[in-house]
Amino acid sequence: MVLFPHFPFLEESPGTDWFLLALIVAVLVVVVTVGPERDCYVDSVASMFRYRSSDTEIVYPSGSLFSGIVLFLVSCVSFSLMLCSIEGEYSLESGRGLYLLAVGAASAALFYIVKLILYTSVNGQLFRKQKITVKPSRWNGFFNMLFTVSGVMFLVVALIVTFLGPPRLYSLILAFSVPVFIETGVFYKLKSALFKNKVSGMGFFYYLCALEFSPLALAILVLMWVLYQI
Repeated sequence: MVLFPHFPFLEESPGTDWFLLALIVAVLVVVVTVGPERDCYVDSVASMFRYRSSDTEIVYPSGSLFSGIVLFLVSCVSFSLMLCSIEGEYSLESGRGLYLLAVGAASAALFYIVKLILYTSVNGQLFRKQKITVKPSRWNGFFNMLFTVSGVMFLVVALIVTFLGPPRLYSLILAFSVPVFIETGVFYKLKSALFKNKVSGMGFFYYLCALEFSPLALAILVLMWVLYQI
């Protein structure tokens, strides 16, 4: 029985408290870790969309290894909590809820690892051939920042879906708006900061397909296939 129809997560079902606890802990961790460097995060994200300026620097927060690990973990958990909220699985004691939580976190972690390996190997070769002007380590740092920002945005989507309960279509639109927003900024940053017109148009297109569009499309297809096999 739904206790409050406007708040879909408030149900008399065991395990709902665990979902809310995980959501609250994720929010608190983000506030503690991202909050002190919020200005740097805002500048980093804003620099991706300054199309009419000469701002081509790759800017990202410099944090400790421990904070980086914490942000990586909370970003993965945020993605999985978003999946649970969109699917309406607020009970983490049910098999479906735990499955979504595990699959979401594992998918986010695998996507991060694959992208980091691709960036390190491909950008390393391009840097040695002087095709790019930025050290691969700096672009990896920028990617870490984007992964954290994505996690924060997914967490916001989870909060909106959980507490406001929009229709499923709107929830999916909110979820897909996150990678669209990130990839739009990455497109400009690649062209303006990483390559600085040192490659041809086709070369840049191949790079986008190999390192941006293909991994994202493959991750979405695999995730959809795994989620609906049960």
